[in-house]
Amino acid sequence: MVDNTGRKTYRTAAGKHLDMEAMLLYNEEAIAVGNNPVNARGDEIGPGGEIIRTNTEVVQEYYATNPNAVEKSQPVASITEDLIPDSEKQPATVAPAMSVEEQPAPEVSATPKKTPKVTEAQAISADPTHTADEATQSALEKKIATAKKKAEEKAKKAKEEEEAKLPKAVTGALDNLDLG
Repeated sequence: MVDNTGRKTYRTAAGKHLDMEAMLLYNEEAIAVGNNPVNARGDEIGPGGEIIRTNTEVVQEYYATNPNAVEKSQPVASITEDLIPDSEKQPATVAPAMSVEEQPAPEVSATPKKTPKVTEAQAISADPTHTADEATQSALEKKIATAKKKAEEKAKKAKEEEEAKLPKAVTGALDNLDLG
């Protein structure tokens, strides 16, 4: 969630809003947890919480003494004309475009191409009177009608199976009945 300050806040499991950036700024002088004597900002601290070296001083010293550190390179804007080779200074020539007479003729096939059958979706999309809503509605209506037919057939089949079981159960019970 972003509030009116433009900072990102998080909501805890308890439903409270937590602004991490504000918490970091509020606690930047606090001593960090661990065995490295630094505060939350990264400054080296001595006894009593006194700042010995700031974080920027530590980083500058690291890059000055580390042999694997990346060297600063020249910005692109400082390249002068004398650094560009002569072969690249001269403009490249451009070949003139082909005229209409010089262009090759398109290939003509001897056998006519078969046109694919137009599907219902293509016919609907080709017809300007159908809108996307009408096409969608008609497709949905077809699916609903198909589903109704399947449900009716299933119910009819289940009813027939129950009716087929009923006479056997009744006649079987009568056969075992002792009327005697």
